[in-house]
Amino acid sequence: MKQLKKTALHGDLFCVPAIDKTEKHGFVIGRFIETTPENLGYLIEIFKKFYVTPPSSLKDVDRSERLFRPILTSLSFVNIPRWHVILHDPDYEKSQSEYNNIGFAFNTVLWLGGKDAPLPRNSDELYEPPTNWSPIQVIWRACLHLKGIFQADDVFEFTKIPQNMRINNPDISLKLIALAHEIDHLLIKHVKK
Repeated sequence: MKQLKKTALHGDLFCVPAIDKTEKHGFVIGRFIETTPENLGYLIEIFKKFYVTPPSSLKDVDRSERLFRPILTSLSFVNIPRWHVILHDPDYEKSQSEYNNIGFAFNTVLWLGGKDAPLPRNSDELYEPPTNWSPIQVIWRACLHLKGIFQADDVFEFTKIPQNMRINNPDISLKLIALAHEIDHLLIKHVKK
């Protein structure tokens, strides 16, 4: 099992530590889509199914539903271990991620499927803002979605998050760091079996 790095391959499937609504610790699976040519970040998508053990083959990975819209991440792992790539899909094509429909709404332009497009009036409801999420923020967002605070197509609004679950709460940050280390150990242990 290799670690997710900035040299990731299109179609790499990796584990993102998460906590489900019953407070069970495990992970969701993400897929590396591409390194954006505009240097915006690394484009990934996160799937909805929650796991406690890694799937052993591509057919065991449920890619039918996303947890939230595709996002950009920095892949800069600070205070947490790198995520583990558990599988690679050699037949992956960006069309499987509906690449042409992935958009980020900038102030004056829409980045849509890798190209600039006119910005529609309701772009803030239809498309993600061009936020470059750190890995710990991706973990946090996955947990918030799994807990039902946000649905798959919801706009991520900080004000909707209860005070005790906000990432600027030191207890939450420490909990996410501990979770990341716990899942890292779990995956390493699983590989050694």
